[in-house]
Amino acid sequence: MPGVRHSGHMKVAAIVALSLVLLGPLVLTAQMRRRSAVGRSDIAPTGLNGVTIEVQGVLKGLSKKELLVETPEGQTMSLRRTSKTKFLRAGKPVKADDVAVDEQVHVEVAEDTDAKLMAVVVKLEAAEKPRTLKQR
Repeated sequence: MPGVRHSGHMKVAAIVALSLVLLGPLVLTAQMRRRSAVGRSDIAPTGLNGVTIEVQGVLKGLSKKELLVETPEGQTMSLRRTSKTKFLRAGKPVKADDVAVDEQVHVEVAEDTDAKLMAVVVKLEAAEKPRTLKQR
């Protein structure tokens, strides 16, 4: 309009408004992607992925879901037991029912999908042969 003067503040306000209109959807899209990734359960936790460690000690408890191992330092570790946990005595597979509390164990441990420690292989010492009386 002739005779109307536009101040410098009006130009700045127009540029800011135009920037918000053009860049606003991009910012919202980036935030939505970030939020949806946080709550996803199919993302595996980082840490010990693919790495196993060995825990040595004395078996203090054994259930269908858990092993309790007391380490030489006196700490008791709770390890998850799954259907994939294997028990070996002198390198041969045995049933969990054949394992006794207070046996010396070497357990290969890995991180489960929810970052808990899981027993993969429980190695047991060879069973002692029962002592018999010598024949005369």
